[in-house]
Amino acid sequence: MKFNMAEKILLLIEGEKTEKSFFENYNKSFLGKDVEIVSLRCNIYSLYQLMKSYDFDIEIEKAILEAPNCSETDKAKVRGKKFPSKYCIFDFDFQENSMSSKGKIDAVNKLIELFNNDTEYGLLFINYPRFESIREQYKRESLEGNTFDPFNKLGYKQQIESRGRKLDFDKLKFQDYGSLLKDSLKMTNYILSKEFSISKETIHEDTAKKLFGRQVERLKEKNCVYCVNTSIQIPCYFSGINILKKI
Repeated sequence: MKFNMAEKILLLIEGEKTEKSFFENYNKSFLGKDVEIVSLRCNIYSLYQLMKSYDFDIEIEKAILEAPNCSETDKAKVRGKKFPSKYCIFDFDFQENSMSSKGKIDAVNKLIELFNNDTEYGLLFINYPRFESIREQYKRESLEGNTFDPFNKLGYKQQIESRGRKLDFDKLKFQDYGSLLKDSLKMTNYILSKEFSISKETIHEDTAKKLFGRQVERLKEKNCVYCVNTSIQIPCYFSGINILKKI
């Protein structure tokens, strides 16, 4: 089963390999066909600098054309076009060292404020700490262990390799995506309310701001963030929570 969308949407992703492979198959097996996937080939803090250079007053389609690392092939996908729905998918990547800790927090807050509507600038989805958190395995009795210290010398990719589920993005099926989506919604609600369950209250444009606020609190209190991939929740934002009834 696929969800037919009435309009084409733009998925702006950070990387050109892992994320692209995942969303191409996610689109094919779960979302539908009317999706344009564009890789900006930069992290969230470089996106901030790009938007800042235009005083945060530039449409994302035009910003893509000005992105220095974006390929000409991807730029051609948006040139002369305006997408009615836009979703921007980036990693928290707090260990990145181009800015101070405060600078990074301020930058992400600014982008969340800017990208808060899928029909305007776009809607921002942040994966904590990285996209690979899609592989996290959640157990109700040990959710406080699904965290990552960005200052740890052992990177997140190494940690998730040892504790995460094995996923072959080319072989995931409809029900696999449904299971990953439900897990993400449950973990998001747990971070916000300590309830590991699906709540329609978390499927809201304000969730990114609330979730980031909670992650910053966790970072200050425990030197770690909860691990959750929020980008897989995108279908809930253009179809609503009723989409879960089809899974």
